[in-house]
Amino acid sequence: EDGIRDVAVTGVQTCALPILGPGSFTGVRIGLTTARTLGQIQGIPLVPVSSLEVQELALRRASGGWDGPVVVGAEACMGEVYCRFSESAGGVASEAVTRIVALPELMSNFSAPFPRRAILPDSWKSHPQLLGLFSGEGWQVVPASSLVGLPDALMGLIAREWRLGKALPALDVHPVYLRVSDAELHLRTRENALRNPAGGG
Repeated sequence: EDGIRDVAVTGVQTCALPILGPGSFTGVRIGLTTARTLGQIQGIPLVPVSSLEVQELALRRASGGWDGPVVVGAEACMGEVYCRFSESAGGVASEAVTRIVALPELMSNFSAPFPRRAILPDSWKSHPQLLGLFSGEGWQVVPASSLVGLPDALMGLIAREWRLGKALPALDVHPVYLRVSDAELHLRTRENALRNPAGGG
């Protein structure tokens, strides 16, 4: 889960953060703070990886190297879902948080052909919109809790990112949360009110 793991890649000891996010606010914040502190003290870089990409890689490996389109979704509460859209293995991928009710429109821009695979939270069938969108013909849904090979996928992803030169100084790594915290939303509201007072003054 959220935390730290050391990995030796090409003879270089690097501190890697398995769960950069998206994830729970508390878990990601604690894991990232620990990783940044260790990295800064020891003078070693961090290799940030997406928790959703780890799941995608685990699915592709467990599916015999599936190279087709994959959608990974994580429930973000408050009627929102954080999704990763990947057209193919190693291809262009995008991650976005959106309202669940807006997913059909967002998915209409997903040009990857059927069949498609999706990794969804175990509760996906309790959401009418998710059920209607992913239970149709052409979709194979894998509950997130049933994924296997996550540790191997994680280490493989870290090794790949390291080889691609994507390690960063410890303090340049920032968390990705499933949704913006209520405190930050309130702060933004106050800041907007100060910048744009009533009456346009």
